[in-house]
Parts: sequence; C-alpha cells; structure tokens
Amino acid sequence: MIRLLFLFGLLGFTCTAQGQVKLSGIVTDSEGKTLEWVSVVVMPLHENLTLAFGHTASDGTFSIEVDADLDSLAVEAQSLGYGRQRLVLVNKSQKLTFTLTSQAIELKEVTVKAAPITRSNDTLSYLVGAFTDAKDRSIADVLRKMPGIEVESNGRILYEGKPIQKFYIEGLDLLKGRYNLASNNLPPQAVTSVQVLENHQPVKILDSLVNSYSTSLNISLKENLTTTGVAKIGMGIPTAVWDVNLTPMLFTKNRQVLLSYQANNAGHDVAKDLKTLTPNDLEEQAEQEGGNQEILRIRELSPPRFSEERHLFNNSHLVSANYLQKLSQDLQIRVNMSYLNDYQRQIGETRSTFFLPDDTLALVESINNRLFFSTAETSVTLHKNTPSKFLENRFHVKGSWDSRTGSIVSNGSPLAQEMTNPTYSVSNRLQAIQPLGKQLVTLTSVLSLSKLQEQLNVVPGQFGELMPEGKPMDEAEQQLHRSTFFSYHAASITKALGNWSITPEIGIAVERQDLSSDLLGIRHEAEEHRESVATNQLKWQRSKYFMASEAEYKAGRWSISASLPLHYRQFRLEDQLHPRKAPADKFTAEPSLAARFDITPLWKATATFRLANVFRSMEELTSDYLLRDYRTLQRNNAPLEERQIRSHVLGLTYRNALTSLFSNVVYTYNSSESNILYQHSLDENGAVVINGFVQENTMLTQTLTWQGSKFLSDLKTTVRLGANLSSSSRKQRLNEQTVDVLNRYYSLRAELNTKPLEWFSVNYTANFAVMKSVISGEGTSALQLQEHALDLSFHPSGNHYLGLQANAYLNTGAGNARQKYYFADAVYRLTFSKRKIDLEIRWANIFNTTAFMNVNIDSFTSVQNSYRLRPTQCMASIRFAF
Repeated sequence: MIRLLFLFGLLGFTCTAQGQVKLSGIVTDSEGKTLEWVSVVVMPLHENLTLAFGHTASDGTFSIEVDADLDSLAVEAQSLGYGRQRLVLVNKSQKLTFTLTSQAIELKEVTVKAAPITRSNDTLSYLVGAFTDAKDRSIADVLRKMPGIEVESNGRILYEGKPIQKFYIEGLDLLKGRYNLASNNLPPQAVTSVQVLENHQPVKILDSLVNSYSTSLNISLKENLTTTGVAKIGMGIPTAVWDVNLTPMLFTKNRQVLLSYQANNAGHDVAKDLKTLTPNDLEEQAEQEGGNQEILRIRELSPPRFSEERHLFNNSHLVSANYLQKLSQDLQIRVNMSYLNDYQRQIGETRSTFFLPDDTLALVESINNRLFFSTAETSVTLHKNTPSKFLENRFHVKGSWDSRTGSIVSNGSPLAQEMTNPTYSVSNRLQAIQPLGKQLVTLTSVLSLSKLQEQLNVVPGQFGELMPEGKPMDEAEQQLHRSTFFSYHAASITKALGNWSITPEIGIAVERQDLSSDLLGIRHEAEEHRESVATNQLKWQRSKYFMASEAEYKAGRWSISASLPLHYRQFRLEDQLHPRKAPADKFTAEPSLAARFDITPLWKATATFRLANVFRSMEELTSDYLLRDYRTLQRNNAPLEERQIRSHVLGLTYRNALTSLFSNVVYTYNSSESNILYQHSLDENGAVVINGFVQENTMLTQTLTWQGSKFLSDLKTTVRLGANLSSSSRKQRLNEQTVDVLNRYYSLRAELNTKPLEWFSVNYTANFAVMKSVISGEGTSALQLQEHALDLSFHPSGNHYLGLQANAYLNTGAGNARQKYYFADAVYRLTFSKRKIDLEIRWANIFNTTAFMNVNIDSFTSVQNSYRLRPTQCMASIRFAF
C-alpha cells in the first residue's frame, strides 16, 4: 500500500514538472546593446490573451515561467521607441534571443485649449485670445466682450457694476486714472491676459490690516520688453476730413512710456482720453481744482445719447506724454503732461416745456455755438510702495483758457452770448505711511491754490426790470472773480488687534475763498453807458476740525468696517456790500457701516449705511443777483444750505469663473434733507429767477439695478442682460406755489456678442427706457426710448475684413409723435499681417441722416434737443500697429 501511494505521488510530481515551462533569454538592439525594461509577453498562438509576462533586467535578460496546456506559444517583446518582435515556439523550456529595431512612434494630434477665464484666490484672469475677433483694434474692444466687465461710452471700466479703482499695466500705474489713453490705443495682440484683482488693496503696507472691497485691472503683456502702439492717418470726403493718431508705447520691467498725438475734424472727441475715470483719483482731482468749477455758462445743447462721431463738429489736437521710471526696486517717479486744443461747433434747437401748477410754458431756442477749449497741465509723482513703507507726493499744475460764443433765437427774438473763463490751479498732495513700533502712522497733507475769472456778455441784455427806472439793457455783462486756497492735514494710527484693525484719525481742513461779481447793464447810445446792476463782494472761510475712529473686522466669511467721524465746522462770512449774519458753527457726526458676507465661494452679500452732511459752496450765498446764463438769474440771501444724506445699499453678487457666469443685484435707498427750498419764478419767455428761502425739504430716491453676463465658450458667445428701476420724489416751489415732484425711470438692456463661424461674428444691443414725471398728482405723458444696434463682421480670409453697422432710435411720448432715426455705416479693411498694416475705407452715415431729436424729462421740465448731424462721409486711412 505504501509503495502504491509513493508511485501515485511520484507520478503527480512528474506531471507537474512537465507542465511548468521556463522561458529565458536576452533582448538587444540592432547594434547588440542590451535593452533594459523591455516588456516580454507570452500569449496563446491565436488569441490576444496574456498567459505570463515579465521585463528585462539591467543586463537585458529575462526569465518567465509559463503553465499552459498548449502545444505552441507566441512570445512578444516590445518597448517604447522600438518596433515589436514576435516569436512562435513549441511549449517547452528554452532560451530566446530578441533583437529590436529602433522605430519612431507617431502620436495622434492633441489640441489643448486653455480655459477662457480662470480664478486664483482673488484674481480672475481672462485669456485675451478667447475673446478677440479680427475687427478688434484695441484692448477696450476686447474688454467689452468679457463677461462681468463693462465699458461705458466714455471709456470707464466697470466690474460687477462698480468702477475699477486702478488700471495697471504689468503691475504699474502709469496713467493715474486716465486709462483711456491705454485702453483705446493698446493693440490686443500685445496682451496675453486681463487680470481682475478683487478686494485689491493698492497700498501694500495696509494689505493685511485694512480691507478693500474695490477691484483693479491689470494688463499682462506677452513680452517683458514690449514696444507697441498705433499710428494712423486718414483723409475723407466730401469736405476735407482728416484723422491722425500717433501713440507709441514702451513697457519694460523698470520703465513705461506712452506718448500720444491725436488730431482730427472727423467727430472723434480726443478730450475723452484725458478724463479721470477712477473714483479715488476723481476725489484727488476735486481737491486740486476745488475752486475751478464754472459758475456762469452759455446755453448749450446737451449731448445726445449716441456716439459723438455722428454729431460732433470739431477741430481737435491733443498731445500727451506719460513717463514712469523705477529709480530703485521700490521707488518710482511718474510724469504726466498734456495739452488740449479743441474747437467744437453746435447747431440745433431746444424745445423746453415747463409744467407749472396753473399753466404750461413753452420755449423754443435755436442755437448756434462755437466752443474753444485750451488746457495744459503737468503732474509729477514720487511713489514708494513696499510692505514696510508707503510714500507718495504729487505736484500738479493746470491752466485753462476757454471761451464760448453763440447766437441764439429765443421764441423768435435773436440774441448773442459770449463767455470767457481762464482758470489756473497749483496743488501738492503728500501721503506717507510708516511703521512706529507695532503701529502704522499715516500722514496726509494737501495744499492747493486756484483762480477763476469768468465774463458773460449777452446782447441784448435781459431782465431790464432790474435797471433803474426799468429801462431795457442793450447788453448785459456778468463779471466774476474767485480765488480759492485749500489745505488739508491729517494724521492717523493703524493697529492690529487679532481679527480687528483700529484706526483713529485727527485732522483739519480749511478753505478760503474771495468772490467778487458785478452785473453791468450797458446801453449803446452816442457813448457807451455802463451801469452796475447787481454786485457781490464776499470773503469766505470754512474750517473743519475732525476726529474719526475706524474699526475693521475680518474673520472667516465676514468682513465688517465701521467709522465714526466727528466734525466741528466753523464758518466765517464777510459780505462787504450786503451785511448779513455769518452761518452758525456746526458739530456733526457722520457714521458709516459696511458689511460683507461670503455666503459661498461663488456668492457674496454686502450692506452699507452712510450718513453725510453737505454744505453748499460760496456762490450759493450771494445776496445780490448772478446772471448764470442769458435767462437764469439767481441769488440766495437765505442761510447756508445744509443737506443731510442717508444712504442705504444692499447688494448680492454671484461670479463663477468655471462656468463664466456673473450676476449682481443692488438696491439703493437714499434720503436727503435740506433746510433750504429754492423758488423758481418763470415768465412767459422762459426766463427764470431763482431764490432760496428757509423751508425743510426732503428728497427720497430708490434704485434697483440688476445685471448678468454669461460666456458660452463652445458657441463663442457672450450674453448680457440688465435692468434698472428708479424713482425720486421731492418738493419744488414754482411761481409762488409748492408742488410735489415725482420722477420715475425704468430701463432694460440686452446684448449678444457671438461668433457662429470663424469668418463671421455678430454683436446686437437693445436698450429700452421709460421716463415719467408726476407734478402734484398730475402726470406728464411718459417718454419711451428705444435703441437698437447691430454690428455684422465678415472676415472670409486672414487679411480681409468687412463690417456693417446699423442703428435705430425710436422716441415716443412727451407730447410728440413717434420719432424714428436710422443710421448705417460700412468699413472694409485690408490687413498685411507681416507688416501689421491696415488699409481701411469707412463710409459713415450711409443714409445721410442729418437731424436727430433727443428728449429728456427732469423735475418739472421736458426738454427736446434737435441736433444738426454730420453728413455722410467716406474716409480712407492707413494704420500701423507697432
């Protein structure tokens, strides 16, 4: 029995040993070199099934054991970069040799697309190439198509409905709020991305202490050394029309230069490139030029709501030089200089309807004006901005020599008006932030001096009842001189306490003004006779001593800031010709509170409250009359007007970079309380005398705004929608009667920008608006406005472009029949890509529409402005992109 078991066991072992096959060998290349990590796979002869596998060692050898009840086997050796070799052999243990031949591997084509919008923390990056079309010639053209970003008609850039606070190019602020010069002239081909910097704190030393809810924009260029810009010259018919633009730019790591010369008589408003567009810079500009606001004026046509190139008759020249140099890693100097010489012509008609309690007055004015603007200014800024120190000193000088002349026919009576108003200002603003122990000390100092001289002549003179014995005037001459000195000095300390930062501040602001005015009645008899009709001689000083405390809290998803400024205001008034009591000193508190809650990474909610006290300027304190324009006579012998404004704002924002969807809704409620109510006394000719007297006056304003935008990457389409609802109510005194005035405004906006084909793109915009006034319960007829704009772009080949634009404007209501206006333009462009040259032919106003009427309702007045438009014209131009 034992022998039998031993025999069966030996037989089983023998059978097992015969079924286990060992394959070994070596793999070399065609030159005999051994190959490491070659894959060796054993398979059935006619099936794609792996029975065993292995890899070669560093010396090229391999060893594989196979357990398969098969007669034959297939063994294959393969490695990346070599051709495969397959051997067919008997299923028994043996040694093999493989020789592999080098072979290139052809990979399938793979297209990698970058996301058009990406987010990294608080930075949103838009890939410029994803939004650029063949028609785009400036970065502003591309910005208009980016969801979440808007570009207004004046060039101001908004993000989530709010203006940006800084416009950087490669992280440097070259233009200090006047970024139209760059956005309108920087070719998109030089830009790789546009970065939106949310919650951006421009002062680095405050970055971790003081929260910022503002947004800035940074232009990221393709090259570290970028020489770019545009050069354009164009000529047109039927009259001699010309347009010149030479704007070279240089951007390096340590230096930025932007020079520009622009001149044209083709209706392009070059002055827009000198407009300050950022809120903080506008506040600084108000400090520098606080005494330069015009008081007198001639009657002008208010600008229509479409492009100035349709209605502006001009001859304009602009020179601008902007230079920024890093003196060291942390210190830079910036110089901004400009000169503007601009002539404009206005021809049109104004029909004004005044809705009075017991009557309705109508006034028709035919206007033909010539406006001359001449302005030169220079600013030099020294700037240091590091995590340990901030220093900025800006010195600014400006001079303007403007004049205006015009002829006007008012209700059939002709008259002439002429005005000059040279102004001068010089200012210096210094701000320094320096660590002191564990605190930060901020010092701010502003000094400015300005002078304004205005003279308005009206022939024949109006308001003859003011003359002795009521005799009419052949000519009225209003002279006015004002000089203003302003100083502001403040010091604050910022200290961090856990999640809190506390900033107490003290300071003083002083404004001194001298104002003299003389209204002369002139008779052109045998000898010219000049007689003073109304005279003012004022010396004015207001001082503000303030102490404020601001606290900010930031933890988790909450950001809260609160401030409590306490102001003690002193007023000193010396009326040398009309003795009167000076305004009483005032003590005011102006608290504010702002909160932000990040509901999710995509949703955020904001709420703000602010109380402010506003006091009117000195020209509102004139005891005797000022002739503001030919038919407006104003004086205010009432006390100083104080207006208290309470502002409440709620906002909800959604932004998703992954889906390219942006949306925000804002509700604003403002209440304004004043101690002065103004009396408007109108005669049958539309002449108005304005007087102020003491009476409580409250104005309420509500606004609800929503807007959303979405970019559909696969369809290359951007969709925008927006709506606005607003209403305001206040009391108004008209011809000795007090009335309640209610104004309502509603608007809807839709925009579609799509590129369905590589050679074809479409942009369509529609605007709908309704305005209405209700006076003492009696409503005026509602004014309905529509605007449609269609832009078709064809670029069948890389160097040919055809653009067709059409606009339609429809006005209904306000006592008028339905008004319809249609415009069309065409442009053909031939591009030589290698030389970056465009040859362009543009045909503007194809239908030769020569008149347009714009209607507006404000308070108790409906105004229809009819404009003479530029006729059809054709212009050929050549354009170089550097």
